[in-house]
Amino acid sequence: MKRKIKQGNTKNITLVVGDMASCYAQRTLYDHLSENPIFNISLREEMHAVSNHNILPSSLLTTEPGFSVGMHHDFPTGKPANVEIDVAILKNCAKPYTEAQKAEIKTKFGIKKDETVITIGYPQTNAQLAKRIFDVFKNTKIFASGTSSCSFENYMSHVTFTGLGLLKQAYAVADIALDGSCIDTSKNRMHNFVEMTEGGPLFFVPPTETRQYGYQTFVDIGIMNICKDAEEIIGRIKTYLENTEPDEHVKKRAEHIQDAREKYLPVIESIILNKLGLADVIESDLTITEINGCTRILHPESNWTDNNVYFDGQ
Repeated sequence: MKRKIKQGNTKNITLVVGDMASCYAQRTLYDHLSENPIFNISLREEMHAVSNHNILPSSLLTTEPGFSVGMHHDFPTGKPANVEIDVAILKNCAKPYTEAQKAEIKTKFGIKKDETVITIGYPQTNAQLAKRIFDVFKNTKIFASGTSSCSFENYMSHVTFTGLGLLKQAYAVADIALDGSCIDTSKNRMHNFVEMTEGGPLFFVPPTETRQYGYQTFVDIGIMNICKDAEEIIGRIKTYLENTEPDEHVKKRAEHIQDAREKYLPVIESIILNKLGLADVIESDLTITEINGCTRILHPESNWTDNNVYFDGQ
């Protein structure tokens, strides 16, 4: 169904970035909506998610109230937006880096062309198991992203520690991806599995809660590999690195993302336009609900914990 947009003046909308998990998702939405001249886009940040990082243009920051578009997940942040979008939808729509862009990032990080890289996010969440992995792969270049080196002084010689805001870049150069919170059984969701699979496959112990859009697809295509414990992760990494057969997971991941972009970005745009009284909503499999004036868009595969802090006035 082709949307019908009413003609008129531009509309001011504010994208709300509540945390780092929202940054890449809002970047995808910003890039898409910027192609429509009817939108005049500004940004509102919480937790300094924009000004401390380079993912979204800080020049667009505002404190003015207005029509707002935020993310919905299980991190309660701030006041409800006029439209809230399941963060997993937009994460699965984020354009992958090109091979040329990955090569530039490798140069930036000083990685040689034939050098094997393992990237692990937030290793401090399971520091002892992370150290076990550091010991086993001490002859491999390792990036530890999203953390400081304070807990790993003995590993400074072969582990490069990167700060927040570099997650996607740190994983883009990886031959192997690990999540520090998922090298052992965890109740934490894997909020960043899309960014973590930007380069090589992810080996992980699944958390107890996995219901979000894209998770099962990434497992099915082999970009995410389920293990029972850290020792199995180590063994499967060794096997993977010894295998010289070409991988199809990067291609399959890119195909999934392209399908998601074509399927959902126009729908989300139509819902925002409809909320502004400018267009019909394009039919889709997304769930759209109205809660106290907030239009919430969810994917049927996602099951975020609802949090009433959005709606009780606190």
